[in-house]
Amino acid sequence: MVQGWNSLPPEIRLMILRLLPDTGPGWAAHASVCSQWQAEIENQNFRQLKVRSSRLGELEDMVRHRRPLVKHIWLGIELPSSSPRASFLYSQDNADNRAFKAAIEQLFEILSRWDVGGELALELSAAEPSNDRRVPGSFAHRNEGDVGDALWGRRQSQFIDVPELRIYSGYRDGCKGLGIASLPPVHAVTRFVVRQQCHRLFRPRILRGLVRKLPRLEFLVHGLWKGLGFMQNAQFFSDYYMASLLKNHLPESIKTVSVFEDKAEAYPPWGFHRHVSFSKSQRLIRITWEFSVISIHLEHLSVAFMIEAENFFAACQPLVHVWYRLETLALTSETLTSDALSDDDGLARISHLLQYAARTALSMPKLRSLVLWNGTAGEVCKFSYDRKSASITWEGTWDVPLEDTVIAHWEKVVQKHRNGRESLSVRERRISAEVDSHFHAIELLQLPARVIDPISLSSMKREMGLTRTL
Repeated sequence: MVQGWNSLPPEIRLMILRLLPDTGPGWAAHASVCSQWQAEIENQNFRQLKVRSSRLGELEDMVRHRRPLVKHIWLGIELPSSSPRASFLYSQDNADNRAFKAAIEQLFEILSRWDVGGELALELSAAEPSNDRRVPGSFAHRNEGDVGDALWGRRQSQFIDVPELRIYSGYRDGCKGLGIASLPPVHAVTRFVVRQQCHRLFRPRILRGLVRKLPRLEFLVHGLWKGLGFMQNAQFFSDYYMASLLKNHLPESIKTVSVFEDKAEAYPPWGFHRHVSFSKSQRLIRITWEFSVISIHLEHLSVAFMIEAENFFAACQPLVHVWYRLETLALTSETLTSDALSDDDGLARISHLLQYAARTALSMPKLRSLVLWNGTAGEVCKFSYDRKSASITWEGTWDVPLEDTVIAHWEKVVQKHRNGRESLSVRERRISAEVDSHFHAIELLQLPARVIDPISLSSMKREMGLTRTL
């Protein structure tokens, strides 16, 4: 076999090796074919490791000399509660929190001994093992059956209604009393990821404590839900701690921040758990200011549904600063809605927003892309600026006439970014598809992965689909 393999042209060998993962579960068994196959399969399998908290003790022995191959560790923290209701209103010193604390302490102790070099992503999620086979986005919903799953294991499951799981587990106070200060710093980690489908809200103060223990962090991805909780002030305190994280606890090494707050439009407000609605003044004043301040130090920023783009640009104006590093910016705005077409004030607000964005872009010399968007069931739209093509583009299920003043403002941006070598190109694209959710809207707009990565988008789409069948 080895002789026949070596006789193949290098490009054919590479093509075959790249096709191996597509052969299905158990493809890692092909490593026994020959040493060359083993090396390539190990390289692919150990690149992304999935580890259950109950098997963390095996991680060191499993990885050992393969540490340089590992680029992403996904820790699935197994919570002992058999039902989302089990400890919902009880003491914070419960079994779930103890399990979370033990897993985090063990993982950080292991990773603190890892050599620094290259990139390493750390992703956290937590769920009851009894839920993980049917709940989209939980432990079971990743590729299974390869070496990367060696510490994953199998569990029998029971069916849990997704809306019920969302509401009963969304704001359960996980992680109180974690003892973050005692955790060792982990210099190997450069990316930290907590997705929406984690099915537990990590308290922002716990999140900020973990971030402080990652001194080389460059990339932060945080997904959360809006307004699900039994406390009237749950959303307020969530925003407060998020603002504190942005203000005081991000390391100087940070380059990218991506926050996506799920609108939860697919989940019904069951029982006493009602969608908590706060005025813009309550939610946005402090947290928007902190996003605007931290953006000065970033290369990439994306914030979806947590803040209003217009308020972000307004907060930027008093800074009188130059964003020397910022290359991409993506924000959502409720101003971008077809309801604006029904009155002159609505169109004026859209024009004001786009001019505001252009004035801010003039202070961003490295800006390559700016995206303002909005999407929900029924409609979607996006305004984008692209430096490479010297263009602005309006895309959506509805059209808006771009005023001359808007075009003039963006012409100034193009002239500055392209040193007067090109003129502005104005483009339009009409979206005729019927939009059934904000997830569908994201797909139609072809938003960059920094807004929401394909894994999260796919999981949330499955979850929404399951919800609608209940």
